[in-house]
Amino acid sequence: MSYRVRFGAYDVDPQAGDLRKSGMRVRLGGQPMQILLMLLDRPGEVVSREELQQRIWPAASMEEFDARLSTAMRKLREALRDSADQPRFIETLPRRGFRFIAAVNTDQAAPPARRVDWRWIAAAIAAVAIAAIFVARYRPAMRSAAIVPFENITGDRSQKSRADGLTNRLAARLRLPVIPRTSKDVDMIVTGSVSRTGISVQLIRASSGEVIWARTYQSEEPIARDVGHALRNAP
Repeated sequence: MSYRVRFGAYDVDPQAGDLRKSGMRVRLGGQPMQILLMLLDRPGEVVSREELQQRIWPAASMEEFDARLSTAMRKLREALRDSADQPRFIETLPRRGFRFIAAVNTDQAAPPARRVDWRWIAAAIAAVAIAAIFVARYRPAMRSAAIVPFENITGDRSQKSRADGLTNRLAARLRLPVIPRTSKDVDMIVTGSVSRTGISVQLIRASSGEVIWARTYQSEEPIARDVGHALRNAP
């Protein structure tokens, strides 16, 4: 079930990466959104610079990390109309990390702050019901999915931790279990590899080994979003 995290006039859908202010959508994505979700996951607690680097920029040098973190935090504060000097939401702890200081509430998806036209809602519900019946009859639903550990094919043993970290982060963001490579207990398997030239990701039908979807990335950032879309639309 979808849920939203609310703070001040803002609310965010962690699963969809959707941020809104008083019901109106606020453009925020990528690394700034990842930082916001990490902070909202532990309100009142310090999220360290080390955690941010390991989660979002695991392959960046310290100089690159500092520059990217500074840019992402600036965009995040602009989206929230927040200030580093007089924060309402995100407190900076120099050389340590950041802390979300506003009150946070979690509930079902918050409706936009506008007058409700129940006639349109009734029509929408009817349309959704008809679509659900059509899908149930003509498109079989995917029953289960899981992630198997990503392979390190760089030839550098030190990169194994990067492959393992990628596996665990995708599993957490997609809310999928990590299973042994030989398991056949699910319908769909997400797998891939880390090489010197990029990150390869595949969606495979477990029963036949058929590759349903595949893509190669230079950055980890869009992988969870694209894999989630592929899982939802798998034939």
